[in-house]
Amino acid sequence: MNKVERLISELCPDGVPSYSIREVFDLRNGYTPSKSNSKFWTDGTVPWFRMEDIQKNGRLLNSAIQCVHESALKGAGVYEPYSIIMSTSATIGEHAMIEVPFLANQRFTILTRKLDFVERLRPKFAYYLMFGLAQFCKENTTMSSFAGVEMAKFRDFTIQIPPIQVQDEVIRILDAFTELEAELEAELEARKTQYEHYRHRLLSCEGIDSQELELGSFGRVLMCKRIMKDETSIIGDVPFFKIGTFGGEPDAFIALEKFEEFKSKFSFPRVGSLLISAAGTIGKIVQYNGEPSYFQDSNIVWLDHDESVVLNEYLFHCYKIAKWSTDTGSIPRLYNSNILKFRIKVPSIEEQKRIADFLGKFEALTNDSNSGLPAELAARRQQYEYYRSKLLIFKELDVA
Repeated sequence: MNKVERLISELCPDGVPSYSIREVFDLRNGYTPSKSNSKFWTDGTVPWFRMEDIQKNGRLLNSAIQCVHESALKGAGVYEPYSIIMSTSATIGEHAMIEVPFLANQRFTILTRKLDFVERLRPKFAYYLMFGLAQFCKENTTMSSFAGVEMAKFRDFTIQIPPIQVQDEVIRILDAFTELEAELEAELEARKTQYEHYRHRLLSCEGIDSQELELGSFGRVLMCKRIMKDETSIIGDVPFFKIGTFGGEPDAFIALEKFEEFKSKFSFPRVGSLLISAAGTIGKIVQYNGEPSYFQDSNIVWLDHDESVVLNEYLFHCYKIAKWSTDTGSIPRLYNSNILKFRIKVPSIEEQKRIADFLGKFEALTNDSNSGLPAELAARRQQYEYYRSKLLIFKELDVA
């Protein structure tokens, strides 16, 4: 029996009572002081929280990107510290606990513990309970010009409040998971910075014999033969990747016979070729692995070149730092001529292999979702979410 189970058996063996949100919290709407009144936004000391604050600084906040002047309060007063803001319109369910007196904009509903629950509900435990409410909000929205929460259901959502000793132990466990996740995130950021440093240094070929070459001096840009819309279907034999699905899941397919015909008659990437997105999101890279796939002409291209000059493994890392020159139209486009003019430092094949192997290990460590730090971080988050859900559900107290 773990400590939480032991505390529950000792302190609440018959179950844990449930309360609606309206019973536990006072609810208020956020608001935005007039943007036309500049004095509200000058020399302010009251933090004013927006979605950007959560996205930038996380869910436990004590400062905001912007502050407002006390004169903007209009007698309404600030919201109490250790209140929770919950987005109930637009970006549904995003929430944070604010640890200082504050204001928040109108997309948030502010939940402040009622006086009867100040001593019965730890602020951090309330914060953890909000993940369940956030999920409920996402599943109970109304749609008009933009999404909004059904507030009657929001107020009636129930939460369980166990004895303080149980709350404290749950907080301790979940805080430990949160701390571990934060440590992994910090390590990942540090490794990414380190990776970028070494990548710049190695691809600059500092202290290494090399020559600077345009891609066009040893290769040519190729693309697949055009596939017409009526030659595709939503089901089929061979995935057809358009610019919108490139690097993801296909939503169109072509017949195997058409694939074999076009592959044999027209240009087609070799195994290992580096496919580049040349429209929309410029410069996305996918290495062709040889599986049957077809690619949208002109929007997805590759450099056909002699690997006795430049290895694909080395070129991949050069592409990662490329600042492609594009046109300035409404939809950005990378033209073949700009690809061919791109210049890279080219050391010996042996040196290219050494650099590519070294940077490949960093690439996997920092970006591979199946291994390295991203995989470990994803596993920890999944574990945290599992235990957070498990630890916040208790036997229901029978009040009959």
